[in-house]
Order: sequence, then C-alpha cells, then structure tokens
Amino acid sequence: MTTHPVISYRRRRELEPLGIFVAIALLGMPVAAQDRGCEVPSLVSTGGPAPRNPHTLAIRWTGYSNFELAYGGQIMLLDAYFDRGSMFAPLGFKADDVKKADVILIGHGHHDHMSDAASVAIRTGAVVVGAPLTVAKLQTQNLDAKQIRTVTGKGDEVLKFGKFEVQPILGRHGQPPANVTKAFNQALQSTATPLTPEQTAEEAVIRSRGTSDPRIVAESLHNLTRANWWFGGAMETYGVNTCNQFPANGSITFDHINVYDVNFQQVTPTWTEIVDDSNAPDCSYAVNATTKKTVITFTP
Repeated sequence: MTTHPVISYRRRRELEPLGIFVAIALLGMPVAAQDRGCEVPSLVSTGGPAPRNPHTLAIRWTGYSNFELAYGGQIMLLDAYFDRGSMFAPLGFKADDVKKADVILIGHGHHDHMSDAASVAIRTGAVVVGAPLTVAKLQTQNLDAKQIRTVTGKGDEVLKFGKFEVQPILGRHGQPPANVTKAFNQALQSTATPLTPEQTAEEAVIRSRGTSDPRIVAESLHNLTRANWWFGGAMETYGVNTCNQFPANGSITFDHINVYDVNFQQVTPTWTEIVDDSNAPDCSYAVNATTKKTVITFTP
C-alpha cells in the first residue's frame, strides 16, 4: 500500500461565513472582546471557557504547529505535541490536562506533531486523523481502532465531525539543502547547552511516540511533482463596507518572492493578476506583479 504521509487540511467553502466572523474576532470587535472564551489564555480542552456565541471560532496556538479550534461546542486539535521535555519552556499545561477533544488532525508522523495524540485520544475519546504512516504508529499505542481515520490527501476525501467539515490535502514536508542543515546544526551545537543524560533519555521516550520513517519526506516529494501553481501575494478582506476602512497608504507589498521546485531549483513563474471585487466596495483595486514583487493597490 502506498503511503502519503504529509497531510494538511482545509475548511470547505460551506463554512465561509465562519471565516468572516473569525476575521472580525481577530480584529478585536466588541462582540468578541466581551466573550471570555476569546480572551482567557487557557485551552477549552483543559477546562478554559468556550465561546458563548455558537458561531464564534476561538483559535489558540500552543507552539510548533499545535492549535486548538473551539466552535459550536466542539473542540478540534491540530497536532498533539505538548509534553516536550524539560529542555523546553513549560506551556502552562501538560498532555494529561487535556480532558476534552472531539477530533485530532495530525499533519504527519514526526514526534513533534503526534507524540501526545494517542494518550489524549484515549482519555477524551477523540477521533485521530492521519496519513498511513501516522496511523501505523498510532496502531502500536493502544488506541481503539474505531478512533483512527486514515486519509491520503489525494482528493475525494471529505470528513464531517459535527459542525466541522474537513478536506485533507497532500502536502510537502520541508527538506532543506544539506549545506543549510549542516550550518544550522553547527550553530545550534555551538550555542546550546548540552543535554544531560536524563534529558537525553527523556527526549528518546518522546521521540519514540512518533515515527522517523524516511518516506514522510520522500513520498510526499514524489507525489507533489505535478504541482504547478503558487501564490505570490493575496489580499482577502471581510466586513469591509467603505474604502476608508483600508490602510491609509493605499497598497500592500509582497517583496523578495522566490519560487523553488521540488528539487530546490529556483524557477521563474509567469504570474497571473486576478482581481475579484464582486462582493466588495469599489476601491479601484489593482495588482502589479513582477518576478520578485507583487503590489496590491486600492483607494482608501
């Protein structure tokens, strides 16, 4: 069976109104500012307050690629890497403190994405979604098979968890050039405090709860060789009714754009300039794209 290990996830378009409210909440509009579920720096999954408004999505980041999404009385975790060892600063909670979760989406099977997924799922009853290599590791960790979903991210996969609808998308795991990795490791070793024997043993246990299978990188690269589009810059707005709500300088610039293929060879794409203002006020939008720079202009 072919494995496709690196998976990302996106919300379906049916939840587009939710995206509008997220934008409002992040801008600190009064409706969000009055809700403790949007202000308290505690996870809902560890006992913190949930948003009062069932249409409010509360997003909390806990480092690395770990996020908690609380919406409509449900909790979705993106990755589960909480107990990172004594060499890391404390998060303010431990994996054992996570008492509530409905679903856990795992990006890929490295330990810094999934090391606490099984224990959290066993305690909460959450469903864990991952690629085949991730699932293979989960199956060795005493997790009920009914709580495991395998996805490939190659299309035609739509998962529904209550009010969440998720489509997995096959993604590419990073693979920096060897000279970059070597230089980084040398710099890290020259400045970091060496691990104690206890910390080394601690890290080994944490790493054992993930997989270092080389296919996590190799097969994701193999399956992405047909990718043929990039975004050089984008402006997406919600809740804008008049042009003076835009920044006064009248433009947004994306500079130093560099595009590389799967072999880390730099390429020069031909950019297509698209303006869709069908649902926005007429603010004279325009896009000017060059090889390395994209400028989006508007009249405030």
